[in-house]
Amino acid sequence: MTTIIISVVVIYCALSIWFGVLTNRLSKDTSEDYFLASRSVSWFHLALTIFATWFSTFAFLGAPGFAYKMGASWFAMQGVFGVGSALLLWFIGRKLWLAAKKRDYITPGDLLADFYGTNALKIIVGVLSVLALVPYCLIQLIGIGKAMTVATHGEVDYYQAVLFASTVTAFYIFSGGLRAIIWTDILQGILFTLVLIVAAAVAINVSGGIESGFKVSLSTSPHLFVLSPSKIGAPISMMIIWSLGFILLPHLWQRSYMAKSAETIGKAIVVHTVLSFIVIVATVVIGTLAAGFMPGITETDKLVPFMFARYAPYALPLLVLAAFASGMSTIDSQLLTASSVIIRDLVEPLRKKQLKSSTERIVGKVVVVSLIGLLTVLALLPEMQGPIVELASKGVSIALLFLAPLIGPLAWKGATKEGAFWGLLIGVLVLFLFEFKIISISLPFSFYPAPFALLIELALFFIISIMTKKS
Repeated sequence: MTTIIISVVVIYCALSIWFGVLTNRLSKDTSEDYFLASRSVSWFHLALTIFATWFSTFAFLGAPGFAYKMGASWFAMQGVFGVGSALLLWFIGRKLWLAAKKRDYITPGDLLADFYGTNALKIIVGVLSVLALVPYCLIQLIGIGKAMTVATHGEVDYYQAVLFASTVTAFYIFSGGLRAIIWTDILQGILFTLVLIVAAAVAINVSGGIESGFKVSLSTSPHLFVLSPSKIGAPISMMIIWSLGFILLPHLWQRSYMAKSAETIGKAIVVHTVLSFIVIVATVVIGTLAAGFMPGITETDKLVPFMFARYAPYALPLLVLAAFASGMSTIDSQLLTASSVIIRDLVEPLRKKQLKSSTERIVGKVVVVSLIGLLTVLALLPEMQGPIVELASKGVSIALLFLAPLIGPLAWKGATKEGAFWGLLIGVLVLFLFEFKIISISLPFSFYPAPFALLIELALFFIISIMTKKS
């Protein structure tokens, strides 16, 4: 079985590399083409690249595991995430596209610096963008490594899987940029969706049907189906973080810039929402039913691999392939976006000189390879291999704080650079103080630090903006 798994993965990765080589021939020698495919992405391609980027190893491994562990609170969060974030992306995305089309923005910092007229804000947004992307990039490699280890019973170890996935991903991004990413995303998105459907079918079959399975889970783990009023802040926090914060992650923000038109975004969101509904239902079914027929699992990120190994070993090659697909379809976009952010939001403002478009493209390729090298080293450190959902939430929590400065260009002309800068800076400081346990105060009702930091940021943003309002 291990030989089959390795063969399938190698064939799939060879196909991804081929996409990189092929799209390299179609590319133009500009940074706009490398990072945004010359803003010419159709609704179909946009829908699939948003979807594949949206649902990573977080959805494939983390979400079923969290449904298994958290129950009802996770169901509520997933519902809001699936519908709410798509509606927000539709509303915000069209405005971002229009602004980017007029002013040739490539990064989030481009838009914010242009509106507020300050490179200081651009630099802090650039630093935070990279920090927001690092945890989310890490979980892709971690998820691939965990899935491969379980599926091959350790014959292919975690380290080998991580190194192989990172090498292949670096190659096709380096070669083809966004064009390669879009085509691999289409393949990867379809693949891991089909495997999730198969996984849900396996769970339903093993549990004797949905109704029977839910009854067993209810009797085995009744606490999963009850929302605790004293801990209601936890699911509410997750709803806020994963609805608002997720669409403000730089690589998803950048998806709005690359659309062919505003209408393209609307159509893409409809297709994406339908596909998202399928994935969300599948992950909830897997996690909930598994609580009945596979109780006692502590490493919940490995729930799906454990289930396949025990009940559908014949499908293990598909499982590993889907883990590679879900991870690579997200980390590729994140790496490309991080590369553009480092160049345009950090290097150029600090040098006080803009690079030529062709030079940005070349430097971007070098940065991509350097970043994936760094991420690979981090992913191999034992202390970085924590639960997938918790790691991802740290990155999304940072992105949530981009909301306040974005209010200015989207809706409020009275916003000032002082309000945006100090609101964001202090909001991030509050978030870090809580996340790194420097402040050990427990928030009421088990609320997470991110919504609390956002409230402080918004209050400062509005108060300082009013006090420093332009004449």
